[in-house]
Amino acid sequence: DYCERALAAGFTIRLADDVFVFHEGEASFGADTAVLKATNRDVLDARHPGFFAKVARFIEENPLRAVHENLRLALHRRTGRDPGLLVLLHASFDQPAGGTEFHVRQLIETLALPRVVVAVPIDDTIHLTEVIDGRLELANAYRFPLPRPVERFMRDRRDVREALDAIVRLFGVDTVHIQHLLSWPIDVWRGFAAAGLPFVVTLHDYFCVCPSLNLINVATETLCCAAPEGPPLDPSLCLRALFHEMTLAAPADLRGFAQRHREEFGALLAAAQAIAVPSQAVRQIVERTHAITPERVHVVPHGYAPPPAMADRAAAGPRLRAAVLGVISHPTKGPRHYRELLERTRHLPIEWHIFGSTELGGYDTVLSALGLGDRLVLHGAYRRGTIVDALRTHGIDVTVHLPAAPETFSFTLSESLIAGVPAIVNDRGALPERIAACGAGVAVTSPAEAAAVLERLAADRTAMTALQQRAAAFVHTSLATMAATYGALYAPLRSSAPA
Repeated sequence: DYCERALAAGFTIRLADDVFVFHEGEASFGADTAVLKATNRDVLDARHPGFFAKVARFIEENPLRAVHENLRLALHRRTGRDPGLLVLLHASFDQPAGGTEFHVRQLIETLALPRVVVAVPIDDTIHLTEVIDGRLELANAYRFPLPRPVERFMRDRRDVREALDAIVRLFGVDTVHIQHLLSWPIDVWRGFAAAGLPFVVTLHDYFCVCPSLNLINVATETLCCAAPEGPPLDPSLCLRALFHEMTLAAPADLRGFAQRHREEFGALLAAAQAIAVPSQAVRQIVERTHAITPERVHVVPHGYAPPPAMADRAAAGPRLRAAVLGVISHPTKGPRHYRELLERTRHLPIEWHIFGSTELGGYDTVLSALGLGDRLVLHGAYRRGTIVDALRTHGIDVTVHLPAAPETFSFTLSESLIAGVPAIVNDRGALPERIAACGAGVAVTSPAEAAAVLERLAADRTAMTALQQRAAAFVHTSLATMAATYGALYAPLRSSAPA
């Protein structure tokens, strides 16, 4: 009656969905409740005709459905839930686009912990995905609003730290795994340390060494000063190119910006209970910048699930079939290296297959202008689950990997070797390390040397066959092995975490 009179007087009714009022039913009037309800129903109907029809429509439309679902979910989550592992990621977990996101999804699914909460900052919101028992298909999604959008590079942001503090409390977090801090304030670790929460860090690239996380100057596709073989230490050139590429305003003091970035990461790595890297190459490059106690660093190669059954390999043809995998038009992947290689091998009986998008910067036009005709096949973007079969059905003899940046692992190399295809790789980052371990390839110092190797393999199929036999014997680290290693890292930390 009160609300109907307020509406008639021109007021608007609002519902406070952040307040809970406990109501113990029929406590006010006792045994008289039924009689009073019947009497007052008639009074309401007389005073406010159509009231009960409005109630019926409201119940049918249920505009409070989202509020009710959140309440039911919260009540359900509060009962019998184990402490949660919080994972910080830099890009969409629900719609993965890069290798790091795929790795995190596979790790969570395979490890199947009772509860994992993945946090990703996107615009002015922290996106949360809560996964129970590794069941990605049944994950719950939450959104935490922020006062303003996050930035790509942040050393500190109080509002983000406060949001994470709330998330830790609300989701019962007992351990944290920092997978990537792009678009996160680097000092988030200080909040975890203050709360007594142990945390693990995985280094998927070189963001802890330089804001140019791939260690290249994107304008020149050459190594930046933070890379082992890079020019003398002067971050201003490559960082200015990086900010320009990303259409961001560069800090006035780029040297100071890089120095503060490294110092905060150094403090983070010094405080981490464990640090995981996918290869020895990452460890060696990071240790040039940061002093890390060796017993806290663990080399954990990424796992990969090969297809249950692989397609038959096409028979060899008169031409050597060479392939390149990935978005090679991106500056970090070495587009100039591949263009030079294709130019140097134009006179050879080689058929080039490019698996991956080449549209960026009109790179597909650049490749087509080389005049290779039917000896150049652009396959376009591919799905991760199909590339192994594609390499086999097209009868690829060898793959070539000449990125500008030092790779930390390389899933494209994994896909080549799983398909039984040997690889020619450049001698930086994790690529030569992995080739040396399996013997299924050759490491080179330049596109010119890669061209010489291809010329030799095109002329000597016996040498090609020997490499292919080693690739056929390659066994990749399994997802189960990778997950078990991380589980062993988590176990002592979670047992000592605060209640």
